[in-house]
Amino acid sequence: MLEGHTATVGSVAFTRDGAWAISGGWDKSVRCWEWVTGRCVRACDIPGSVFAVVPTPAGRHVVAACSDNVLRLLDLVSGGVVQSYLGHTGQTSSVQVTLDGGSILSGGWDDTLRVWEVGTGQCARVVQGFLEPPKSIFGTVDEYGVYLWNPTRQVALSADGHWAVAGRNHLVQLWELPSGRCHRTVEGHAAAVNAVDLCLDGRWLVSGGDDKSLRLWELNWDYEFPGWRDWDDGARPHLSNFLTRHTPPCGRLPPLGVPTEQQVREALARRGRPAWTEADFDALMRTLAWAGYGWLRPEGVRRELERMSADWDGPGPPIGTEASTPTGVCVSKPTSDNP
Repeated sequence: MLEGHTATVGSVAFTRDGAWAISGGWDKSVRCWEWVTGRCVRACDIPGSVFAVVPTPAGRHVVAACSDNVLRLLDLVSGGVVQSYLGHTGQTSSVQVTLDGGSILSGGWDDTLRVWEVGTGQCARVVQGFLEPPKSIFGTVDEYGVYLWNPTRQVALSADGHWAVAGRNHLVQLWELPSGRCHRTVEGHAAAVNAVDLCLDGRWLVSGGDDKSLRLWELNWDYEFPGWRDWDDGARPHLSNFLTRHTPPCGRLPPLGVPTEQQVREALARRGRPAWTEADFDALMRTLAWAGYGWLRPEGVRRELERMSADWDGPGPPIGTEASTPTGVCVSKPTSDNP
């Protein structure tokens, strides 16, 4: 039982290494929990209620979707906001980060999906064109006031950052982000869809709705294999994130008691030489495959990883790098009724 929030908890997520749990609440705070002990080691206060949180792949930063229409990038080490993403004209209800950490996908009550550059804070693309307006509005009342709720869209992102799945009203839609084109609209839910997710290999989509059902959808893809290569520089952010996660923390929290601010900062920050096992390297190769780089030879990736590790002096800039679109991406099969 992790206690500390003073209002509804809107979202919970784990860092990639499983050491920390991140939560966001309607008490306008994002909290970082040491999972083994259940201690809250960092509480970040922000202006809006938090509907969704997601850690970046390297683990130091968290993106929060807030009720004041703003996305915020928080630094867990300092507890401060290092970037704000402005553009939504309605509350931000869902957020995802690409596997390379370079781009953010958000969904909001302004009926748009937006793609953001992590480092610059710029909106790279706005996706609009949902098929129909919401069919109902419902309300809730609590000690903080009266809220009118519009059935909101939730978003999921494919591992290669090329595709988005959005749920709105009773529909689930598959969008190609570079073109802003809707390739699929599937119906089956009898009420608003309030949760969607994609498995990392892109084969399965799951959706949950107010009709009290979970639905599992199988996705059928075409794929153009670009041919084997030893290395592609677009995969470098994934290796950088891997090295960051395998760099030891600067310090450790005491087993008991309330840690000091210095101890918290040292436990969340990383410095030194990275170290990994063969199982860790196999996991990296799976990540590269999910991200669209399955055509890289393991021996080429290993050479580049060892070269980067030899020059490694700790994690790089705290904000993600520019995203790149890998070649050999999947192409959805169009249907006659939704070309």
